[in-house]
Amino acid sequence: MQTIAVKDAKPGMVLARPVEDALGRVMINAGEKLTEDLIRVLIRRGYAEIEIRPLATQRVGLAGAAGNEDQQAAMAKLMAEFRVRFEGGAAQSTAHKSLMRVTLKVLVEQLGVKLKPAG
Repeated sequence: MQTIAVKDAKPGMVLARPVEDALGRVMINAGEKLTEDLIRVLIRRGYAEIEIRPLATQRVGLAGAAGNEDQQAAMAKLMAEFRVRFEGGAAQSTAHKSLMRVTLKVLVEQLGVKLKPAG
């Protein structure tokens, strides 16, 4: 995640966090691609900074492309590697399982992908 000035935002950048108003209402959801119109609205409403997904994940097409077959294949490979590294047998401690879940959650958020339900 990267914090940038709204005036430096470019169309096509992907929000890492939702943009909220002063009352905490979500104005623009996380994962939304910025457009020229959205950037103008943010500037007009006085937003100074936004958090965007790392540009590297945007360039390789991982952000928001949950229906893309290449992205799904890459995610399946990543999940297999994740399981090899983190799922070490039936006798895992609760702390180990919690760490594994949190790590996966952060990884998925940073890559901006949606996991398909298992099964």
